[in-house]
Amino acid sequence: MQENLQNRHSTPLKPSNQTIWHIPFPGTESFQLSLLAKQYNKLLYICADEREIEAITNNLAFLIPSTQVHILPAWDGMPYDITSPKAQVLLNRVNTLTALANPSSTGIFITSIAGIIQRVPSKQNLLYGQQTLQVKHKYDRQTLLNQLYEYGYQRSPVAVNIGEMAVRGHVIDIINNSEYGIRLDFLGNTLEQIKRFDTQTQLSNGQERNVTLSHLSELIFNKKTLGQFEVNYYKHFHTPNYVISNAILEGRRTAGAEYLLPLFYEQLCTIEEYLQEDAAIVINHNIWDKLDKRLESIQDQYQQRQITSKSLPYPALKPSTLYMDKQEMLDFASKRQAILFTPWSEHKSPFRAAPNLAQVATMKQTSVFEILREYVGREQQILISCFSQGSRERMKEILAKHDLTAVKGDSREEALAIGRGGICLILMNLDKGFATDGEIIFSEQDVLGERLSRSRNAYKANKRFMTEAVSLHPGDIVVHVDHGIGRFAGLSTMDIQGKTRDFIKLLYEDDDVLYVPVENFDLISKYAEELTVSLDKLGSSSWQNRKSRLKQRIKLAAAELIKTAAKRATQQAPILEAIPEMYTKFCERFPYVETEDQMRAIDDVLADLVSGRPTDRLVCGDVGFGKTEVAMRAACAVTLADSPMQVAIVVPTTLLARQHYYSFSERFKGLPVRIAQLSKFVNAKDAKVVKQGMADGSVDIVIGTHALLSKSIVFKRLGLVIVDEEQHFGVAQKEILKKLRNDIHVLTLSATPIPRTLNMSLTGVKELSLIGTPPIDRLPIRTQVLPQFDPVVVRDAILREHSRGGRTFYVTPQISYMPELAAQIMGIAPEVKIIQAHGQMSSSQLDSIMNDFYDGKYDIMLSTAIVESGLDIPAANTIIVDRADHFGLTKLYQIRGRVGRASNQGYAYLIASDKVSEIGTKRLEVMAACDTLGSGFSIASQDMDMRGFGNILGDEQSGHIREVGIELYQDMLQSAIGEMTGHQEYDHDWSPVLNIGLSAQIPESYISDSSTRLVIYRQIARTENQRELQALAMEVIDRFGAPLPEELQALVKIVELKQLAKSRFVYKIERGQKGVVFALRPDAKLAEDVVIRLLERYGNRLKLKPDGKIALLGDYIGDEAFFNDVRCFLDELASA
Repeated sequence: MQENLQNRHSTPLKPSNQTIWHIPFPGTESFQLSLLAKQYNKLLYICADEREIEAITNNLAFLIPSTQVHILPAWDGMPYDITSPKAQVLLNRVNTLTALANPSSTGIFITSIAGIIQRVPSKQNLLYGQQTLQVKHKYDRQTLLNQLYEYGYQRSPVAVNIGEMAVRGHVIDIINNSEYGIRLDFLGNTLEQIKRFDTQTQLSNGQERNVTLSHLSELIFNKKTLGQFEVNYYKHFHTPNYVISNAILEGRRTAGAEYLLPLFYEQLCTIEEYLQEDAAIVINHNIWDKLDKRLESIQDQYQQRQITSKSLPYPALKPSTLYMDKQEMLDFASKRQAILFTPWSEHKSPFRAAPNLAQVATMKQTSVFEILREYVGREQQILISCFSQGSRERMKEILAKHDLTAVKGDSREEALAIGRGGICLILMNLDKGFATDGEIIFSEQDVLGERLSRSRNAYKANKRFMTEAVSLHPGDIVVHVDHGIGRFAGLSTMDIQGKTRDFIKLLYEDDDVLYVPVENFDLISKYAEELTVSLDKLGSSSWQNRKSRLKQRIKLAAAELIKTAAKRATQQAPILEAIPEMYTKFCERFPYVETEDQMRAIDDVLADLVSGRPTDRLVCGDVGFGKTEVAMRAACAVTLADSPMQVAIVVPTTLLARQHYYSFSERFKGLPVRIAQLSKFVNAKDAKVVKQGMADGSVDIVIGTHALLSKSIVFKRLGLVIVDEEQHFGVAQKEILKKLRNDIHVLTLSATPIPRTLNMSLTGVKELSLIGTPPIDRLPIRTQVLPQFDPVVVRDAILREHSRGGRTFYVTPQISYMPELAAQIMGIAPEVKIIQAHGQMSSSQLDSIMNDFYDGKYDIMLSTAIVESGLDIPAANTIIVDRADHFGLTKLYQIRGRVGRASNQGYAYLIASDKVSEIGTKRLEVMAACDTLGSGFSIASQDMDMRGFGNILGDEQSGHIREVGIELYQDMLQSAIGEMTGHQEYDHDWSPVLNIGLSAQIPESYISDSSTRLVIYRQIARTENQRELQALAMEVIDRFGAPLPEELQALVKIVELKQLAKSRFVYKIERGQKGVVFALRPDAKLAEDVVIRLLERYGNRLKLKPDGKIALLGDYIGDEAFFNDVRCFLDELASA
């Protein structure tokens, strides 16, 4: 039998060309590689795919942390794609090829079969021009900049992503890795410092003595390669009639150019040219089937490009120019002795299967943890592999609950040092455990069952929860606090009495112009995107009247919010704590491991429920990060308490109500909890029964839409209201829920983060819990932006999902587009079944459609954006969005979040419309860039930059926001709440005006990019105290270089005086030839004792004018003397 298996699964290599290593179980490859690494300085391991690369890399980090591991991935995306591979993928390939070519480099080099068959530039071409910069050495900066362009760096106002560089005066920022940026600080042509900086905050966090610069991809743009491209291009295609090739011929890097790589060089080579003679090749047995499938896919894509070449011109090169064929791969592997990893071998393996804890526990009629205790008692070394830090913490807690002590081990040496008779928790990707002599390694599944998915994602935390900067572009609609709605027309530099100042230029009705000093940028806020508005008339009272009326209405709304919160604070609420045994049983049904943030949110909510007072908590987390589980735990605590109460769950759509009904019913199955739904899906007869059950207490949990807000709804003992997808509800609707009972708990769930301003306004009104980390089995959704409908890409996306038994969402912004799209889909993929869904269908129709799609009767759901809200179909892992630029950014992110919710890789394809706007293009760029898990906060922040801040409290369609714009509305609400609660920190309704005759600006020579200058101006103007101002000044120095220009130093001092003036109610400061005049607000008249004290301090220098202004005489020698005198006077005003 062993021989038959071996023959059936034998490799194409001759026995004489391979050495067999036995790999009896998946996961043992890493252990064998760690042993081989002791025998060979260089190992090239060829595995099946990129997912195995990730798993092996993570495992080796535990097994041999001191050994360098290099990865050579395949280009992500499809062959002959019109978009480029990710910058990180391109950089990894270049770095690994460079290390392979270096005779002195050692370590394990891991590639996939798809990665190794790609042809590459010769060593001479790839390594040409590489240079190392050293501190205190001289370099011609222009030559260096030209070299960076050749390496592939693209100039950007701020360097954030791999391949970007920012040039600011004598500072050059570059990003050449995923961990941090490099800041080159020059003095003349001398490189004074090399700093590391955080790409999110842009702040320096370390120094280097040298840095090596090299190409960012295999695609090199220089005079020689572009000349070679032109020759080769005309040889292959004769005429330049393709968008990609035209851009390259003009010397521009363009998306998809990588698939024309052979044209840039005389000839490409294979990885063999880079491999040193002493390097060993290790091959996994499963690569040959993968190779056949990969080559088949390449050929299919090439043929599809040929078929569609008339409707969508594309310069497709023959596969043989880009990829090795199977024979070439066999020749490569046969030229040196290969080590073959195979499960079919007569050789004895040091590994054996680990005991199946669940089976043993079942046979012995005991728990898994009791069996685990037995193994600990046998003095064996017990290791449990966990997928992530979060799951390891959770495993430690679970073991502790069963009186099993475990310690953490971050390397194999640490684990072995613990000795026998103990349990060590390690970080490795293992599906199944295995054993060796004296050592057993269990996987998470072995201990907790098959509830865990089998992958670990590389999660990069989003450090920036909210951005303070609101980007403005000429033409944007803005609101000035005093003058109303205008149009932003850019920065304007003026020379006033010999002093240079920057102003913000605003246009109003009849082309009237208002110039606002940059230090008063805090008076300007963004209105909203894509709203038709009328500009105000300068000098008219219309704006002030509108704002005054709105102020009164906002005060009423704020008073109602505060009244409700205050009343709740004085109310008592029942203490709700689930019966421990039932709660534990409920939690064990959760099919995943909770993340740390999720557990913290759950603990917060449970603490609220036992606090004895009604609380109002917002749980905010990204799409698919587990907010629903937090709600389920809360519902469990309320309905399974000693004195149980009812739970009402309110959702924005009938589809989401239906989904939650099924999800909650499944989780609470077998527990004494009755669950019902109340929505359009429920007929009148059944709805009556549900309402009766709510009134008599026989219904414990009710899930519904706006129907739950009806005045006819009566609860017998309502204890908790849960509002899901909270951003879709308005203030009025939510307040009705709160008023159902003043002593109930309110839990709201939202995927949209709170702006900083509103977060401040809610201080003392609402508690906040954030879930910022993804589930351990979640993979980032691969997002691809298509500039136009590409039948080859769309067909491949649909059929790839179809071939793995999955389903596809196809979303379009309008119902009228659906017939045309359905015909297109059937034309390119006739083998799939399509069903359509949109909001004009009846509830029964939608219910039937969703059921059929969920059950797999159809492969594609063509729909409008009704799929946005919370739908969870694990088998749907591809989404294609037609005319994606027509959707708002946050909505687009929500739509994309419908896929990738299981452990399968999710794919999103965003197709731009024919006439995409500038802001539409920006949306799609943001979506493509934010494809890491947890990007929702970044996305929402960017969306607020583009359309003004969102409003988590209320209904954006209300007239309030349309009257003054979103951001100013929230500032006004904040001020109203702050005034009433005594927590007002900063009033944005006015700002002092300072006319002091100084040149105050950010010179273009210091920050050349106008949009970056705008961001800095706004940040400076919105600082609220000297500490914030000085911190920002230090950040600017860190980012753009020291020292601050004199004009910028003057601006900082002016803003410092503005802050002091505002805190003293001084609305104007004017500097003249004989001194300075201060004008106080009308509501800030000086008391008699204050005037006496000022006269005693300043004597004849102080003059009180009939109009209430104060003159301080002084002949100032230099600006510093003026600033010091004004500061002292403002301080006297405060102390007086």
